[in-house]
Amino acid sequence: MLDFQKKVEILRRYESLCYTICVSLLHDEAEACKAAEQALLLLFADQAFLQETDEGKPRYVLRLCTKESLNRKMRNGLKQSASF
Repeated sequence: MLDFQKKVEILRRYESLCYTICVSLLHDEAEACKAAEQALLLLFADQAFLQETDEGKPRYVLRLCTKESLNRKMRNGLKQSASF
């Protein structure tokens, strides 16, 4: 099991990629920040991500950020349509 500092060090390498994916999908900086933050929190606790090879980590980040962005987009879409 990795210590806190090592996990943070790993995540810092993927922070920019995570935000870039989220902003590309959401086209909204504030929502992208929230989605990226949630994705990074999930990655921090995800042992499978932490054990993934360096080559596999970007794909893992892409998959998780895409999922988080689409979930956020769906939730916000439902909130907006409920307000009509």
